[in-house]
Amino acid sequence: MKLEFKNISAIVLLKKLFLQKRAQVTYPYRDWALLLFFFALALTILFGFSVKLFWDIKTGSVFMTPATSAVTGATIDRTVLRELLEFHTMREQDYNKLIDTPPTLRNSAR
Repeated sequence: MKLEFKNISAIVLLKKLFLQKRAQVTYPYRDWALLLFFFALALTILFGFSVKLFWDIKTGSVFMTPATSAVTGATIDRTVLRELLEFHTMREQDYNKLIDTPPTLRNSAR
C-alpha cells in the first residue's frame, strides 16, 4: 500500500531524502569530537550527581524529616509488660514440669 501525497508516492519521497543525505559532505573528525564531547559531558554530570548524592547520604541530609513536638499514640506500661513476661515464663515452666513428670492416672470407677 502506497501513501499518496500530492501525486508523489512515499517511496519516492524517502528515496529523495536518503539520496540527498548521501550526497552531503561528512566530517568524521567533527562527528567523533561531538560524540566524545557529549559522552564526557554526560559522564561529568553523572559523576557530579553521584558525588552530591553520596555526600548528602553521608551527612544525613537526604533522609531528614521534620521533628515532631510530642510523641503521640498509646504506650506500653513497663509493669504490665513485666507481668506478661512473668506469666509466659511460668507457663513455660509448668509445661516443662508436665513433660518431665507426667500426671498419675486414677481410675474413677474404683
